[in-house]
Amino acid sequence: STPKNHTVLTVKAIDLDVSGSKIAYELPGEMGKYFKIGRNSGHIRLVENLPETRDVFHFNVIARDSGDPPKQSTSRVSVSREECLQSTSSPTTMANKKSTEISEKDKSTENLSPKHYQAELSENAPIGTKVLQIDLKTAKLSKDTKLNLVLQNETRKLLEVEKSGQIIVAQNIDFEEVEVINGSVFARSGKRNLLVATISVFVKDLDDHSPVFRLPPAHHIELPSTIHVGHILDLPYPLAEDYDASEVFSKIEYTFVNQSKFFKIDRNTSIVQLVKSLKSAPKQMNLTIRASGLSNVTKYATTNITISIISTPNQTNVSATPTPGLFEKIPSELSVFEGEPLGTVLLTLPIVDAKTMSGITLKNSEFFELSTSGDLKLRKSLRGHANEKHCFQLEAKLDSKSIAKNLCFIIKARIKGPIVYWPTQNSLLKFKENTKYETLLTINASSNLLDPKHNKLKYGIMEMKNEDWKEFTIDSRGVLRAKNLFDFERKERYGLQVQVCDFTDQCALSSFTIEIEDLNDMCPVFLNTTEEFSVVENQVVNSTGLLVGEFEKAIDHDGTVEKRSICYRVEDENSLYFIPDPHVPKLFV
Repeated sequence: STPKNHTVLTVKAIDLDVSGSKIAYELPGEMGKYFKIGRNSGHIRLVENLPETRDVFHFNVIARDSGDPPKQSTSRVSVSREECLQSTSSPTTMANKKSTEISEKDKSTENLSPKHYQAELSENAPIGTKVLQIDLKTAKLSKDTKLNLVLQNETRKLLEVEKSGQIIVAQNIDFEEVEVINGSVFARSGKRNLLVATISVFVKDLDDHSPVFRLPPAHHIELPSTIHVGHILDLPYPLAEDYDASEVFSKIEYTFVNQSKFFKIDRNTSIVQLVKSLKSAPKQMNLTIRASGLSNVTKYATTNITISIISTPNQTNVSATPTPGLFEKIPSELSVFEGEPLGTVLLTLPIVDAKTMSGITLKNSEFFELSTSGDLKLRKSLRGHANEKHCFQLEAKLDSKSIAKNLCFIIKARIKGPIVYWPTQNSLLKFKENTKYETLLTINASSNLLDPKHNKLKYGIMEMKNEDWKEFTIDSRGVLRAKNLFDFERKERYGLQVQVCDFTDQCALSSFTIEIEDLNDMCPVFLNTTEEFSVVENQVVNSTGLLVGEFEKAIDHDGTVEKRSICYRVEDENSLYFIPDPHVPKLFV
């Protein structure tokens, strides 16, 4: 019987840093359709009636600070659903429970059947603003009765009750701090303590904040004239923040105040990218960026960036074309769902050389991070960023120059169907060739349908143009198998899409790549199995030996270079003949 928008509990996190200590809360996952958390207040309220098929509801709450990069912590919350035992039409609030305890201890205290009141109030309303009127006619109160308002999960006196039963604003109320105010009104006469009413006041957000840039007022950047077209400026993206808590009021649009023929700015992500060679550019340019609220263009801020062009670069040149084999297998654009959990591996760089990997860095990314093993992971939640495009830059330092790769992720809205936890979207899975696997993997997915009768899932492999799907099967339990042993020399990788559908035929797709590891399973072969050499007798032979002849090289059909490396030796250890360099097919005596 708990009403919607009732505050269930409040979570509170603290940050001991001097700067970057502003905390924002988030409630990810499927429980978000039943509970909502105040972004700044931490109040968790009920937004949908809980299903009767479950008694306990578990979910995580994320607290993230405003540092750069931001840090976060997670708390596990469990909410139990209980049947209401009181025969009353009022909700069970914290104040109800307290007054019940008092009545058990003090028989002179009464508990009426209180009425629940709801009202809406705009944030920043003046002190003294009337919020709602409580009807006191149903309560038989004497003239000396005093009314008292007790707020739930709130130490500040935001509201107060007048003797007439009028609830008014007592302090400034900010939506970014509190979204719902719950409380109970008590009437006290002598030793009698009566619960008169319970209230829920919903604070309405206003567009009362302008965007704030994260850059200093005058920011300066130096760029070499030879830098490649497509380079993304090294700036803290997104460039600005809007502290309005509502999504509709916190959206920002970015534009140049004066158009630039050398740079462009993404309206949504604020990424500034070079679109024309700087060889013909003036030695100094000014970019004035405007950040405006989408819902209110009068709320805006501007910042200025000065760019100096240096003809002789004092930093490493950046090449527009990556070295073959390094970034060429990485696509320029990928997609990801907004509800992916933090730490999800979105892409694994196909680079096995640890030395090369150590020189690769990721620039201009708020949401993604690169591990030392080459896994591109989700660092910050993408929830609320559906239909946006976020780009960043991969840069590798090799010898005397650097190479760069621009990579963009298109964020898609999470569908209402099943959620696939593993394999993660765009992940890379490795298996060895000529090795028998009973099963390759089992799809880890769950249905959003809570009814056990209807939450069974169906699995299938999507038919694609590359025909890789023909080499695999998947059963009703989501177990993926290969029809044949993998052979690296025949095919190095397979691209698959697995479809998972629920009882209502809502489906989700998981795209991943299976990469085959080359084994040293091919023997070297001499194309010419017989060689004949002639040596003149009685020649002087020094300590290094005498060359008898060079025989034809053997070949190895293994797929990778290191597996094709061949060594030569003479089988008879007592022979006068020998091969001084095992990698060179030359016979000496």
